[in-house]
Amino acid sequence: MIETTAIADASETTSSVLASQLRRLIFVGGSPRSGTTLVQRILNCHPEIYGGAEFDFVPPIVSLFQGMRASIRSGRIEKILDERALVNAFRCLIVALLEPKLQAEGVSYLSEKTPANVLAFRWLEECAPEAKKILVIRDPRDVVSSMLEVGRRQRQRTGRASGFVRDTMAAVDYMNECLRAGTAFAETSPNCLVIYYEDVVADPLLVANRMYRFIGVQERDQLDLDAGNFEAPRGREKSEWRTPETLSGEVKKDRVGVAEHRLKRSDWDFVTARTIRHPLTKRYSIPSSRWTLAARWCVARCLALRIRESTPALWTALCRRLTQ
Repeated sequence: MIETTAIADASETTSSVLASQLRRLIFVGGSPRSGTTLVQRILNCHPEIYGGAEFDFVPPIVSLFQGMRASIRSGRIEKILDERALVNAFRCLIVALLEPKLQAEGVSYLSEKTPANVLAFRWLEECAPEAKKILVIRDPRDVVSSMLEVGRRQRQRTGRASGFVRDTMAAVDYMNECLRAGTAFAETSPNCLVIYYEDVVADPLLVANRMYRFIGVQERDQLDLDAGNFEAPRGREKSEWRTPETLSGEVKKDRVGVAEHRLKRSDWDFVTARTIRHPLTKRYSIPSSRWTLAARWCVARCLALRIRESTPALWTALCRRLTQ
């Protein structure tokens, strides 16, 4: 009886320690090009917070978890593992992966800012409810404009673009996926703070202190966004994803509303027609959905671009198959 009680006490202590460790983690997410890097820089300005390069692997971890849970529910591995043990194992995994860096930096909190975290917020709330989540939102038109700019630089560097930056349709689809996940989570969770990129640009210190209060650290009188304080991913400093402004940490006010001057009329109409509507994005006053001739032309142009860029690869694959 005494031994059983001791085991139960040890288990409760372990659970308490794990919860305390997860409480020291912050997950930033949002559509790519929405300002997650700027938010991370601001978090990194606080001496009690480490905010550095992207970890990248939270979404794949979620996929693994979901696959294992489905296998448990189907009965295939239920004799080996139940859902409670699965959740605990993944709680331990998150801590095991991120805690060493937190300890090495000697800080109280670690922030992880992979944009795709927004797609994992719901899972993180289930498995790590103690961790803080910060959702970054930016004008959808500016987000798409920035994505297309990345696609343009990617084509200059490699001859083609891929993924959500390849064209307007792909950019809008992925942005909407991120918006749906983020806004649906934020409206139901008190553990999620919504930050608007435009507010960060207008008054970085005001937004910074709002985040610091949410996290539970002391507010600051000033910010130092110097690049030397921020760890950029190795090997990506000169890639199409990085710009001088990104590397310097400078807050560029002319990045707000940039789509009005950069997007073609067809792209603009397509974005306004397809972007999801939600109370959290109401501030952007995006016109009601309407399919103009220009928006339809955008679709035709995107499809033509996809055919043109995929044809060489399809032809190569066909020739390889015929010669086998």
